[in-house]
Amino acid sequence: MTERLSVTAEQIMLTDVPTLKMDASISEAIDLLADDQIACAVVVDESHKTRGIVTERDLLALAEDLEGTHLAKVLKKMLQEEHHIFDAMRGLRNMAATTVSDVASSPVKCAEPDMTIGQLASIMETFDYRQLPVVKDGRLVGLVGRQEIIRAIADKA
Repeated sequence: MTERLSVTAEQIMLTDVPTLKMDASISEAIDLLADDQIACAVVVDESHKTRGIVTERDLLALAEDLEGTHLAKVLKKMLQEEHHIFDAMRGLRNMAATTVSDVASSPVKCAEPDMTIGQLASIMETFDYRQLPVVKDGRLVGLVGRQEIIRAIADKA
């Protein structure tokens, strides 16, 4: 079992990490996660430094917040009163203008490439993370999810 826990983040991380810029729209985040069938995207700045993470959970929370509020009101106006359609369209455009930085989990705990899967699992458990960005010298280099840790343990069994 000790050998299994000595596997490092660098050995199991995904290196093709989906990213979004901080000013990306919520629509872009939804499209990325849905089109690529992924659970998260790391939010980075211009120097590729990790600034946060947008997960399915964040977007579901946003949908829950919108339920019965702005979006529902906009759609109701569109259906009920034709002369309000332009106001309704403006409201939808404003919702689309909401950026990823408004909903991203930030700051996000990150792993270093040399951290063991035991250390990674501990961070994930402590902070209830499903994915953990891996950074080197402050820049994003990979992503480790719970599945990669489970696979690593199974491969060493």
